[in-house]
Amino acid sequence: MTYKPDKASSSVLHEHVSCELLLTTCCNMGCVYCIARDLPDLTMSTETGQKAIDMFINLSEGATSLEIVFTGGEPFLEFTTLKNLIHYAQQRATTAGVDIYFIVKTNGTILDQTIIKFLKTNSIKLVLSIDGTAENHDKYRRDSSGNRTHHIVSHNLKTVIRNDIQCVASVTVHPNLHKSVVENSRYLHKLGVKQIDLGPAYGTVLWAESDSLGFAQSIHDVARYMREIANTGKNLEIGPLYQECEHVGGILAEHWGCGAVSTNLA
Repeated sequence: MTYKPDKASSSVLHEHVSCELLLTTCCNMGCVYCIARDLPDLTMSTETGQKAIDMFINLSEGATSLEIVFTGGEPFLEFTTLKNLIHYAQQRATTAGVDIYFIVKTNGTILDQTIIKFLKTNSIKLVLSIDGTAENHDKYRRDSSGNRTHHIVSHNLKTVIRNDIQCVASVTVHPNLHKSVVENSRYLHKLGVKQIDLGPAYGTVLWAESDSLGFAQSIHDVARYMREIANTGKNLEIGPLYQECEHVGGILAEHWGCGAVSTNLA
């Protein structure tokens, strides 16, 4: 049965509304700082995903632009379900007369040519996790068997960029690597990345006050680097994952705007 809100609850506060769907908790990675590594292996069925999309579109009545973010685990482990849900959402959005956009959050290890073609054909944006240089990335982002992954992820990232697929490099900053933020940002920009999201590791690691202060200083250093790039006429956007700033204490809140995003449904 399709959920239909009553008129009193059907209006939205924003023209653009986002919904995040957890497609699976399964993952082929064994990241040291992962906060979800102890979750049982669960996967969303196509039927459940379609019901969630129906509810999202109905609750978003009045919006002119919708966004669905697929996350995990690793969403591309369930590529068939992902494709089915994207096609379904496209049909529902067309019927509802709204624009719809898609984002997939991925660890970047299983992007074959079939997936690349699907992403490009459907104008899907990627948020791809890569922590910078090989040395820094492989310290904490290895696969479930303990193997290094940077050579795979960096190769796939280059393929994504070469195919003009919109992509954000998501960098998780471990307390031990807060001094490497600028180095990693420079590296990713040289690969062709134009948008980077920085977010502190939390939940499985502890941030000493000195590390938090060091990270705050790195934020200022990154801002200077962004200005350097802008002065050359090139484009680079580096931002925090705002809702995670609180996890390393109030120190970061003074340096970057933190706050919950009121346009999201999860």
